[in-house]
Amino acid sequence: MTFMPLAVVLAVLVVVATRGALPQLGRLPLRGLEMLFAGLGVQLLIIVVDVPRSRLDDVGFGLLILSYAFILTFCFANLHVRGMAIVAIGIGLNAMVIALNQGMPANGPTRTDAAGRQVSRVVTSVKHRPERPGDVLKVLDDRIALPRPSHDLLSFGDLVLVAGLLDVCYWGSRRDEDGAWMSVFAMPMARFAPREDDDELGASDDVVDLRFDPGDAGDGRDEPTPDPELAPAQAPATPRASTRSSAASTSVS
Repeated sequence: MTFMPLAVVLAVLVVVATRGALPQLGRLPLRGLEMLFAGLGVQLLIIVVDVPRSRLDDVGFGLLILSYAFILTFCFANLHVRGMAIVAIGIGLNAMVIALNQGMPANGPTRTDAAGRQVSRVVTSVKHRPERPGDVLKVLDDRIALPRPSHDLLSFGDLVLVAGLLDVCYWGSRRDEDGAWMSVFAMPMARFAPREDDDELGASDDVVDLRFDPGDAGDGRDEPTPDPELAPAQAPATPRASTRSSAASTSVS
């Protein structure tokens, strides 16, 4: 199968052609990588291990659906990464066709058998089988043939998957654009997330103590402080005691 290697090579070429940085992709905050590895491991297992034809519809089909469940879980956990939603749509389309038809129908090239009948060249496996008259969603099955020397058949979901992969690699490899990898699903969280400049600002500014002190309450009324420049000049008040004593001395004399 040459489809996925070609998709990876195409993604690398897009990053290089758009002057991106491949190391930036390693800094993407991906979650649930174990789910991705588990899904890919199960799909590799059903390719390497020869599942008997009599167990394709139960054991093989169950393992195939399990692998798609793992991979879709990884995609849903990383919807905050730009382009991952497109990847999830592509994988979901393939998973839906496989689940409804108990395998991925393939409308591939045909050959003439010994009886003179036209039969499909598609080999039946755990994932793929020749298209049948009773299959549903045939427009989404494997029917897009890659040019030679490749003999792969692609589905519409595969094309969506490649478009999402290119989108993830493009935005995740930007050098000078902080947060370019963030999708619309990550914007609400980033809007309320603390920023480094906010921490620096809070550390440099003076802290204002707004705690209530009962000793400063007084009678509960604000008393304005008079301005000495605006207050009128007043004569010093004469004590009453000195006035009485002078009056008494005058009467005795």
